[in-house]
Amino acid sequence: MPEKDVYGEALWDYYEGKDAEGLVIHTSYGDIEDMPVEVFYRDFDDFPMMEAFAIERCRGKILDVGAGVGCHSLIMQDQGKDVHPIDISDYCVKIMNARAIDNVRKQDFFKIKGEQYDTILFLMNGIGIAGDVKGLKELLNQCKSLLKEGGEIVFDSSDVQYLKDYDGVSSDDKYIGEIAYQYEYNNKKGDWFNWLYIDPELMKKVAGEVGWKFELLHQDENDQYLASLTR
Repeated sequence: MPEKDVYGEALWDYYEGKDAEGLVIHTSYGDIEDMPVEVFYRDFDDFPMMEAFAIERCRGKILDVGAGVGCHSLIMQDQGKDVHPIDISDYCVKIMNARAIDNVRKQDFFKIKGEQYDTILFLMNGIGIAGDVKGLKELLNQCKSLLKEGGEIVFDSSDVQYLKDYDGVSSDDKYIGEIAYQYEYNNKKGDWFNWLYIDPELMKKVAGEVGWKFELLHQDENDQYLASLTR
């Protein structure tokens, strides 16, 4: 297991019944936030409406990107859906295998070739693996190569314009939703990584520039939203 996968280590400790309190995430806007590990182990009754709706929308052969411990894949598998979960964390892959989830792979989404899916699913802000707006175009072009004709991307994200109220946060040099994070657990810190939160209007614009049609499916009072992209 990679030493710096502190996020995965916390998830594994929780799975084994150990005290996994103390997982925190450092942010480029200055806050240190607690990450309650149990949220990654939710069942269907605990899903917010958007996630439940997203799962119901998935059809055909489904690629669950950044599946984590497999909470969404497990539900879809129980529903008889053909779901294929991937994650880059050895710990997450180990946990999903231990939970008897089928078709699990350790896989970098951007390196998949020669495969075809009906639905590509990015939940819990999973489309944020794009890192920044430029990377989003790379992600959407990769999706083009992986989706069958008539296929669909289903994803959620958030409008984080409220971060403009934080001291030292400026959107002058980059988009406000391009954020850097670092996990810490048991006095060990992982590497910093970039994550993207994108508002629906900019998402619609960027998607349109690379040939995707944006459909807003749901938006809540906290500026989180669920959307679909089709060709």
